[in-house]
Amino acid sequence: MKVLIRTDIHPTEDPEKVKASVLNIFPRAKLSIDGSLIEGTTDDLERFIELLKDLRIRDTAVSILKRPLSGDRTAFHLHKQVAFASKVNFTEGTSSLGDITVEVMSGASELIERVTPPQDSTVQHHLNTHPSHEGEDELESL
Repeated sequence: MKVLIRTDIHPTEDPEKVKASVLNIFPRAKLSIDGSLIEGTTDDLERFIELLKDLRIRDTAVSILKRPLSGDRTAFHLHKQVAFASKVNFTEGTSSLGDITVEVMSGASELIERVTPPQDSTVQHHLNTHPSHEGEDELESL
């Protein structure tokens, strides 16, 4: 997987905090600061995938990752301030303080496959949290 990451640094922002926002989601990214722009690359999305699982937003992530899918590429935006708190929040790329733009240049289908929740676990979770109520039909007829 080849991933490009970039975000603007606004005059009111501390460049090191903006850099930390990116590294909280992509800790192995190689980043450079050039004036008011942070750019970098990574091939490791383990932390990003882990956060999606922990936050239980994998279904949302899959739908967003598939939206601009072109070939084996995709792109999405993350809320910069939320990333500073080591959380993932997808945006439309219009947050007031800017977003982190992530472009998956190759390996998008692999990323989607890894993020997609296994169907068996979803069904099993539903069965565990919604046990059948045997005898309900008998109660309803009373």
